[in-house]
Amino acid sequence: MAQHDVHALPVWAMDYQHKPEGQRVYLRIVNDFDLMTYTAFQVKRGKVAVPCCRARKTDTSLLLANLKPVFDADKKMDLLEGKEPLVEVRAEFLTHPIREVLGMTKETSKLHTVRMGDPLAKLITMMAHGVHRVLVAAPDEAHDPRLISQIDLLRFLFNRNESFQDLLNISAQDVMNRALKQRVPENAPAGARTLTITIHNTAIVGFKKMRAHNVTSVGIVDHEDHLISSLSAANLRGLNKERLAEVVKPVLVFLRNSMGEVPPPHICTPKFTLAQVIAHLLRERLHRVFVVDEDQVPLGVISLSDVISMFEASTEDIVPLQTEP
Repeated sequence: MAQHDVHALPVWAMDYQHKPEGQRVYLRIVNDFDLMTYTAFQVKRGKVAVPCCRARKTDTSLLLANLKPVFDADKKMDLLEGKEPLVEVRAEFLTHPIREVLGMTKETSKLHTVRMGDPLAKLITMMAHGVHRVLVAAPDEAHDPRLISQIDLLRFLFNRNESFQDLLNISAQDVMNRALKQRVPENAPAGARTLTITIHNTAIVGFKKMRAHNVTSVGIVDHEDHLISSLSAANLRGLNKERLAEVVKPVLVFLRNSMGEVPPPHICTPKFTLAQVIAHLLRERLHRVFVVDEDQVPLGVISLSDVISMFEASTEDIVPLQTEP
């Protein structure tokens, strides 16, 4: 993922049950949130003798049946607590096969697919409700399936902006408020509106907080609650044994050591229009922006799912993804 600057990859196995020469069967899409979860919370999984994904005579139904972790999300077994010698020992998990990561999160517990002839509205609905990537099934064996991301979909919709002029003039404040109503209870404390950690927290604290709240990023604030950077699941791409000890260091040290600098946060103000927010997301290839006040105190977050959900009720007349041959 780090080498090719991607956030997800489809995982396949060779199925020899139906064709002697074998055929690819796509199992799941593994993403950086799965990798973060596996790193932040090492868990016990069912011990079943499952053949290697590329072994002959692979029974893909057996493989799929044993992807589900045998643990309760509220009974996680934390293994990375902050003692570097322990981290050194536990780095062994980096050599585990990919199949152990599959299905670690709710989104990747199933393979989300569409066909080329499906209406675009179907894809919009899926991605408006938190599906970040969808596999487009190949029309025949001569073609490979394609992976569509939320960024791909949003770019397509934004290029048709003449169809959504009124929608694109909505303020970031209204988009944020709509998103908050959907994911934050009315009686929730103010801090629930934007998940943050402080500059004194370690990176692993941030990753654990993301997993606990099912989000892919948290803001980093100073002692006056000013937003100064952010930590995301993508920051774990390229993790290896030498870098593993970094996750138990202060978050700013982790970012500087892994990225060469502490990146400034991507922000907007409540007065931004939806069009301005989308333009910023697409230009910088972002998955979210933080909404801040005049003092750069975070007020909320606008994610790609939040933006796409704004289009959900406005796409009844949009053509299918592509006419099937």
